[in-house]
Order: sequence, then C-alpha cells, then structure tokens
Amino acid sequence: MINNYTGLKKNEALMAGTKAPNTNESEPSLGTAPLWTVEDVACYLRLNPETIRVMARRGELPSIKLGKRVWRFKTNEIKDWLELQHEVLGGAASFQ
Repeated sequence: MINNYTGLKKNEALMAGTKAPNTNESEPSLGTAPLWTVEDVACYLRLNPETIRVMARRGELPSIKLGKRVWRFKTNEIKDWLELQHEVLGGAASFQ
C-alpha cells in the first residue's frame, strides 16, 4: 500500500478516518484527535464498543450522531464525563 499521508500531520490523518504513518496499530492515538469513534471511547473506558453505542443511544454519554449509525464523541466531553462519574461515585475509583 502506498503511503498517501506523507505531508499530513498525524491528527489530520486520524480525522480523515485512517491511520497515519508510524502509529501504533493496536491502540488509537487518544490524545490527538478532537473527535473519537466508538472504538476509541471503548478503548479509553475499557468497555465493549456495543456498550458505548447503547450508552450513546440512551443519552448516557455525551455524543454526536452522524447519520443513522455513526457516533462521534468530543474528547474533552468524554474526559469531563468520566471525571463527573468519579465525583458522583465519591471517588470510589481512581482515574489517571
């Protein structure tokens, strides 16, 4: 496969929905993209992607629906949501 991202920055390649060169294929680059996919959020929260979809459909996670099946999540909103969950639970878990 020819590398067609030679001149693009890593986050531009991620926003285009494909992997940029020299990325770790086993884990999404969670800190660089302003929008996450269902799979990115699932990896970050260590949940099943279908659980993320169900939570998004129910309005339990801050999300953006694009079309009938595509969900995107703002990185900062997911991190803020996680902090809020931590506060509501009274600090029962530690998040780093």
